[in-house]
Amino acid sequence: MATKSASATPAPMSRQKKAGVTISIARVHKQMRKSAVADQISSKAPLYVAAAIEKMLSTILKQATDNVRSGQRTQKGELKTKRVVNGDIIAAVRSDPDLARLFGGFAFSSHAPASKPIRFILSAAQQQKRTLEKLTRAAAKKSLGDD
Repeated sequence: MATKSASATPAPMSRQKKAGVTISIARVHKQMRKSAVADQISSKAPLYVAAAIEKMLSTILKQATDNVRSGQRTQKGELKTKRVVNGDIIAAVRSDPDLARLFGGFAFSSHAPASKPIRFILSAAQQQKRTLEKLTRAAAKKSLGDD
């Protein structure tokens, strides 16, 4: 009679390891269930969400590290800073049009003033129209104040 050895059965593998992502799929699934997005959640939904978040984060961090590398250098050519700080991440998000749209209503906490993402969202013609409307409103308000 043959007996099964412990080495014959494969070790259990997590969904995260199977998918090859860094973000925990179990935690994403738990958060999706807690937020009550839907009555039922597919077993593959948290996998796709975790992969999308990981891709977005890698894009942001890549751009932020590029911002640090292209920053100020010493006279010897060495980087002054080797750390990614809040300002670098904010600059990376604001400089990419897609990320600027995604984080358009998000308030970053930083001491540096952030540039407005509206220039990425609107076309040049829409921006010009918006500026003209602002000037018209300001002129009308001023003329009412002069009377």
